Amino acid sequence: MMSSPSVQQESLSGMSAREKIVSAVAIAVLAALLGLVFNAYLAPGMLINFANLVLCS
Repeated sequence: MMSSPSVQQESLSGMSAREKIVSAVAIAVLAALLGLVFNAYLAPGMLINFANLVLCS
C-alpha cells in the first residue's frame, strides 16, 4: 500500500543529521561511480589502458 506524502515527509524529518549525511555521501559515491562507468562506456580504450597500467606494472 502506498503511504501518503505527509507520512513520507515525517519519516525524512525523523532522520538524524548523521543519517542524512551518510545518505548524501552514499548518493554522491553512487553518482560518481555511475559517471565513471558511463565514461568507460564512451571511451573503452581508456579503461583498457588503465587495466594494462595496473596489471602490467
